[in-house]
Amino acid sequence: MIIRGLAIMYRPHSLWAFSGSERRFINISKYLKNYNISFDVIEPYPSLNSILNTSYKSHIIKISNNVYINLIEWLFLGVMKIFKLNKKQYDFIYITNNNIYNLLLGILASRILALPSIVVVHHLRWIDYTNKHKYANFNIKRTYMLMRKWGLNIIASLIRALGAYIENILLKKVNICIAVSNTVASQLNKLGCKNIYVSGNIINEDFKYEVSNKHIKKYDAIYIGRLDEGKGILDLLDVWNIVIQRLPEAKLIIIGKGFLYKKAKSIIKKKGLEKNIYLLGFVRDQELKSFIVSSKIFVTLSVIEGFGLAIGEALKYGIPVICYDIPTLREIYGNCNNVIFIRLGDKQKVADEIIKFLRGSSLKVNHNLPNIFHSNEVIKKEYNAIKSVLVKGEMI
Repeated sequence: MIIRGLAIMYRPHSLWAFSGSERRFINISKYLKNYNISFDVIEPYPSLNSILNTSYKSHIIKISNNVYINLIEWLFLGVMKIFKLNKKQYDFIYITNNNIYNLLLGILASRILALPSIVVVHHLRWIDYTNKHKYANFNIKRTYMLMRKWGLNIIASLIRALGAYIENILLKKVNICIAVSNTVASQLNKLGCKNIYVSGNIINEDFKYEVSNKHIKKYDAIYIGRLDEGKGILDLLDVWNIVIQRLPEAKLIIIGKGFLYKKAKSIIKKKGLEKNIYLLGFVRDQELKSFIVSSKIFVTLSVIEGFGLAIGEALKYGIPVICYDIPTLREIYGNCNNVIFIRLGDKQKVADEIIKFLRGSSLKVNHNLPNIFHSNEVIKKEYNAIKSVLVKGEMI
């Protein structure tokens, strides 16, 4: 018997074409076909089918590129689309990401179609690991101040703080939460969420273990990810400014887009770093792989990761990693001997380690990544979570 899920997958095309949450769902959905689970997906125009080889049927919602009015368009058009769907052809609602856009439409779909719901929780955006005594408790004012500290303007910070408040309420309205790490699962438990499963993540099989010697290392370092709050992009620019004081020719490429893209671009220009830092925006997968293997080291100073999929992809290509020492990354990559963990916020130490590496200190590449990367184990856990919501079948 085929089990069919209706997945909700929002992304603002003007900011990023897809990120870790979309990439995870695409990989997971392909493997779940072996368990007779298939998906239809409600997603914005253009479909990811135009970018990647996906294995699901798309229901496209055409929305504008204005992220501030997207929510109204997304919900209104999404509800209209849901009403046109045949309830009997689906067994559950699968919410691919815990942001407010996905949660709101996912819960509405669950109510309209009278189906149980699952949400994949990647990270809670208000978690502040610099304050160990407070990061488990949400406070809207503190979250606003955190967004400001991370580089967002006043309006964006207010929206993020309010959004986080609503997200925390909505997370308790779904039947099952799937966390990508034990750290995130613990945070959900403290938040009051029930029925939490931990399944992990999958790295695309296209990311090979070996890299040919023919690849020339054109770039000294690479960052891949959204240029948003908590992703450490402003810290990274500061770090590279320190690096080039001692290595004037050092080159960093930054791949990704987000709310802080324009700010990062302005800082690079203001500091005259155009010859040392290349802000490339979004690139397609084939280009992405080429940039990874052409780089000497992967650097990320993110402080809100739930898993850090890009780190795993870099490691699969044999590229060493430098990152901040936060609980989620320590949990996932703590046993990888080619990952250097730096105390959170110590930008000078990050720069020192980069310089040391570029001057000839080498890290031995270890491809024995944690079991959490093994696709069979991840899919079994994902399947068990889906099966449990089908057995219970009730809505909250």
